[in-house]
Amino acid sequence: MQTKRWWQSVAVWGGVLSIATALGLAGITFDPASGDFSGNIYTLWGSITAFSGGVMAIVGRLRAVTRIGK
Repeated sequence: MQTKRWWQSVAVWGGVLSIATALGLAGITFDPASGDFSGNIYTLWGSITAFSGGVMAIVGRLRAVTRIGK
């Protein structure tokens, strides 16, 4: 089986984009000085799941030992 560097994997880049999108769309703000929290819990949940999916894609790709068949 041929090998390639991690940055050459489309799956890794897809995971990176998913994580970046999740972080950018979170829209949650917290002011530690006043304790104020603002944002939408549904937006937060969507961002958490997108972030988790991105991490799972990257980790799964880097740990893979077998190829996917046709």
